[in-house]
Amino acid sequence: MTVARGPARVALMLAALTMVFILSHAFRTTVAIASDLVAAELQASAQALGAVAVIKSGG
Repeated sequence: MTVARGPARVALMLAALTMVFILSHAFRTTVAIASDLVAAELQASAQALGAVAVIKSGG
């Protein structure tokens, strides 16, 4: 088994961190877009939906 060393290892770690960052922002964007639909579907207030309320209020 070959172990990545030097610049190749750094590039692999940077690529992994970048992918996690992209997926994190994609999830937050999807939740923000779908929050009104979710609130209507569950017949709940923004306060009752917790994370959705935080994302929509910007804080």
